[in-house]
Amino acid sequence: MNVGQRIKQRRIDLGIDAEELALKIGKSRATVYRYENGDIVIALINGNDATCKRLMKYSGGISLISLNSKYEPLVFSKKDIEEKPVAIIGKVIELRGKF
Repeated sequence: MNVGQRIKQRRIDLGIDAEELALKIGKSRATVYRYENGDIVIALINGNDATCKRLMKYSGGISLISLNSKYEPLVFSKKDIEEKPVAIIGKVIELRGKF
């Protein structure tokens, strides 16, 4: 279980919604959701392959999770991050599109 999942589980255990937690910690509801679900980032893998994925951090590394559930997460240990290399080159602030 990652940090975001633990935050969400604790919030549910306490019986509070994201809005109430946001008020208690002085953040916005959107920030609470980002803590729980991870940021969407642009990651550079192997020095030349860029991808847009949800970033989840763990004590032993990271996962880059596709927004399309048909794709498996990309999991990298701390060693992988240095050797491949894997770099976060940007954070998605807003997505706009016609669906």
